[in-house]
Amino acid sequence: MNRFVRYVVAAVSMLWLATGASFADVYLVKGIAVDVTAENSIQARATAFDQARVIGANRLLQRITTAEDRANAKALYINSSIAARLVAAVDVQDEKQSATRYLGLLAVKFDERAVKAFLRVYDMPFVDSQASLALMVPEVDSGVNPDEWASVWENGSDANVLAPFVVSEAIYLNDVNWEDIASDAYNVSAQRGVVARVKQVGLNYFVSLYDLRQEYSSRMPLGTAGPFLTLEEAKAGSIGYLEDVWKTQNIVRVTGETSVSAVARYSSQQGWVSIQKALKNSRLIKNVLVEKVSVRGADVSFSYAGRPDQLAAELRTGGVILSSEQNGWSLEPVAY
Repeated sequence: MNRFVRYVVAAVSMLWLATGASFADVYLVKGIAVDVTAENSIQARATAFDQARVIGANRLLQRITTAEDRANAKALYINSSIAARLVAAVDVQDEKQSATRYLGLLAVKFDERAVKAFLRVYDMPFVDSQASLALMVPEVDSGVNPDEWASVWENGSDANVLAPFVVSEAIYLNDVNWEDIASDAYNVSAQRGVVARVKQVGLNYFVSLYDLRQEYSSRMPLGTAGPFLTLEEAKAGSIGYLEDVWKTQNIVRVTGETSVSAVARYSSQQGWVSIQKALKNSRLIKNVLVEKVSVRGADVSFSYAGRPDQLAAELRTGGVILSSEQNGWSLEPVAY
């Protein structure tokens, strides 16, 4: 395995870690570029903010809903008036003004309750929980310069996407597994790794994505994103693909609830706290009842919505492994 260390990327990773952004606000849409010319600067700025609200609202819907559901909601349309009712605030990341022109990079914070109420009108399912933080590992195949692929990922982390990531300080030419990245993942508090292996075919780029976890015996294929004309598009498309995978796994389309009992196993008080926290923070779980608590385990019962695999995926994001056993289910904290 060939490994190239890029310390500038590592610096970006450490900046991410310092923000504590593994579970950030998915209702914040950043990096909205606007360029408006009007009769005066005040009007230009106001129009730019209106545009940012509409652009941000559409980006948010793309983030938390699936393309299929948006297509089925035929009457779904967001204009300036609707967007204004969904927005909590508009922040300026960067701006330049003249007498008649406004150029800006804006961030729009949406009101979570207003957005959910809007989606309920269209009976549209959504996902606003984030996947567990991943260590993103750029990997190259034939036809791609490793430095070019790595440079595309520099300064590219976004804490607000559904599949948040920290970029690895290294890129790899050959197959990488969990053992190769475990130390780096631990250093940035990532529970998993995602390999983004880019390949050039003719004039197009394709990115094969793999999930790396301690409990996997080998890298797990997530799928292939593409084709893309540029490496920048390949990066953006890879992030979007990971979000789509997460949404497909976690959107709840069934009604009703299922009641279950499970055995919680842990070797320390910290492990028990991790299990309790994951159960409490789950959007699928309610009516949690804990019985027979000991220093090594506890009996737990609860009800949940959705499918068992969706429940397992969400608990795994919270650092807990849900397993099916002969006598029922078990809950165990992830071991690092």
